[in-house]
Amino acid sequence: RNRFIKLNPYVFTDAGIMAIPLKEQHISPLLVDAGLGFEFKFYQLSRLITNNFAQQTRPISIRLDLPLFLNRTQTFTENPFSFRWMLGLNASF
Repeated sequence: RNRFIKLNPYVFTDAGIMAIPLKEQHISPLLVDAGLGFEFKFYQLSRLITNNFAQQTRPISIRLDLPLFLNRTQTFTENPFSFRWMLGLNASF
């Protein structure tokens, strides 16, 4: 078992409705995406940093989300099944 890095793979799906503030309130249709994700957690990085504050923080987390399906794309000609990605640092919410 590696004490410094941990990989957590996951499957995700998101759904929601967006409100676009214009002169008239515009509500989007239901937006849905689904895909795979990977979370890399790095533990004990404080050994590399001598700052006391850094030694007391949580592990650093890097997330890679790969939404493989979007029910609505920005352009209607775009394939809903396509390679897309998003990279995040620490928790996104």
